Amino acid sequence: MSRTVTYVGPALSKYRARVEAPPGVDATVSPSLQTFNSTVRKLPFKVTFQAKLKVQGRYTFGSLTWEDGTHTVRIPLVVRIIISKFYVNA
Repeated sequence: MSRTVTYVGPALSKYRARVEAPPGVDATVSPSLQTFNSTVRKLPFKVTFQAKLKVQGRYTFGSLTWEDGTHTVRIPLVVRIIISKFYVNA
């Protein structure tokens, strides 16, 4: 999942990502540090998900939080594992 974050605060600020991955999933953010200044107000980031088990399941929930030491911005994460070649032995 690729997204863009827009900064509206003072000229210089650095935000670090903290991920609480949904259960059963590993989640990483790249880059995990965003640096904003007077000319850089929008920056892209990417969240990558990897299922820990090959089990199709329900929706699970986590969050991505950007923090600068004073402010936090929380983004909910919702994941459902879908297996494209799902076989059931009957």
